[in-house]
Amino acid sequence: MKKRSFILFSMVAMVCTLFLSCAKDKLDGTTWVMDRGMMVVTLSFSDSRFEMEFDQMGDKSTEKGTYTFVDPKVTLSTETETIEGAVQGDEMSFTQDGMTVVYVKKK
Repeated sequence: MKKRSFILFSMVAMVCTLFLSCAKDKLDGTTWVMDRGMMVVTLSFSDSRFEMEFDQMGDKSTEKGTYTFVDPKVTLSTETETIEGAVQGDEMSFTQDGMTVVYVKKK
């Protein structure tokens, strides 16, 4: 009986560990950068929220919102806008109004 209980406990612990490690998506805790010289945009992800910091020659502003990630598709949502993009390796790209913006994952 003790052996069966131990095996059952081990299986439950293993399933819980797998579930918890899968619950965190691969964007959580990462930072991505789009650098166009005079304008740098930094995109950070944490706990289903994102923060986008714009730095245009020292003039800074920030946009915050939520995100969803279903590999490879990422969706960023603010109070006024939703945009969709894709992640391929260390690059994340968004296309809107015919213009594509590419962010590179910060190591």
